Amino acid sequence: MGSLSEFIQSPIFSRLPYASVAIIILGGIFWWRAGSIQSILERIWYLMAGKTDAHDPALKLFLQKNRDLEKFRFLYRLKIETFADMQNLIAWADAHNIGMLHLQKIRSWIDATTKEIVREPSKYHCKSRVTFAVVASIVFFSAANLGSSPTAYFKMKASGTWFATDATTVRALWKDWWFGEDWSFNVSDCADEQKITRETRFNESETNSICKSMKDGGELRSLTKETIKLQRWFGGVAALVSLVIAIRNFLSALAAKDAENLRKKLYGQKAEIPGHGAEVIKPKPRRPRRKKISDVPTEDSTQQATGQKEEEPKVLVGSRA
Repeated sequence: MGSLSEFIQSPIFSRLPYASVAIIILGGIFWWRAGSIQSILERIWYLMAGKTDAHDPALKLFLQKNRDLEKFRFLYRLKIETFADMQNLIAWADAHNIGMLHLQKIRSWIDATTKEIVREPSKYHCKSRVTFAVVASIVFFSAANLGSSPTAYFKMKASGTWFATDATTVRALWKDWWFGEDWSFNVSDCADEQKITRETRFNESETNSICKSMKDGGELRSLTKETIKLQRWFGGVAALVSLVIAIRNFLSALAAKDAENLRKKLYGQKAEIPGHGAEVIKPKPRRPRRKKISDVPTEDSTQQATGQKEEEPKVLVGSRA
């Protein structure tokens, strides 16, 4: 019995949960990028049934194509459903001299099932994404300020008054804002609680409770310390989430702009014509250079050149001068 308890308490078992979580995370990342887990299932098949491969040529070719397709999606994160679409996309990129890095940036608008390959982004996509990025950035700075603040923020239940404190001074929550209230007090001001009640929105019982906790120095200090810890956790998580949202929306706006520019380069620009809707204006081909008049030989110049040749004396061999 003793040896069993020693084995169960071994560090091997203490590391198993972490290894399981790591395997689950890696499998989730693989599934998210590749869109399937065929390769993982094949590894399980080899582990359980041995390294036996398919003998049917059609099935063997089908499995190989799916593995290649899965690898392509995992490496480039492009939404490709069939092997033919993958070949079509590769051929199209080579024909237009477009690298995979560029296609990865605009992957949200890549559709290999269409003739143009690059779909047109929504008309308001860039504006909406930039707006979301700005709002998320404001939330990020607010959450970062909350997480790094050395003061705790509270609200009284009865009067509904907000205030901030570091356990030694109590001040108005919006004191730092130009439209906010400007009042503050410490333990020395608690000698006149009626004055504090008049200047703040606290009622008499709330003022008495705050002053009493400040004089004792225990309850308010511990409550402030615990609240600051919670604010740091909440502010840190909110700042991280809002930062990710801001970056993703900003990059999405840039990617949409790149997709629009690529479509204009390849297929021309759409213009709105009154009464006829949208029409595609293709890039105008370059006109050949016109020849100058002096470069074109005229009839007189041709005859003059012929006459000059005829007037030249012919010298016969053996004739006397």
